[in-house]
Amino acid sequence: MIYEVENLPKHVSLLQLDRILCYTLDALGLHQEAFLLIRFEYDLEENLHGFFDYDEIENEMYISICHSLCEEDMIRTIIHELIHARQILTGQYVPGEGKFRGTWYGIEYNCNYDELPWEKEAYALEEEMYVRYNTNML
Repeated sequence: MIYEVENLPKHVSLLQLDRILCYTLDALGLHQEAFLLIRFEYDLEENLHGFFDYDEIENEMYISICHSLCEEDMIRTIIHELIHARQILTGQYVPGEGKFRGTWYGIEYNCNYDELPWEKEAYALEEEMYVRYNTNML
């Protein structure tokens, strides 16, 4: 996968970021020719670690990550957002209008963040994958 990085924090090396991306993309089976742009942002909403967006027409994926995250939270956020990438690219999750709306396996949800099925799955997989990354890659 081809990717580009904007505003890489000084405490993160490109080699480290590449390891995280290769591990996560491989573990999730995301081996397509989509372009990925990772932006480390200074002005994300309070308590927001990151978010994922996909432009189907251009076949481009975007991950925005809070610039001030510590290493562990940055790794977890990359994993979490790429889980959302897989959910969207496979059609499991179709984002809707508004912050907490979407369709999961054809069922529309409009509920609290913690109750959204795509978030539940992403947090559960994030934990498993983070532990595996630390065990196998460090």
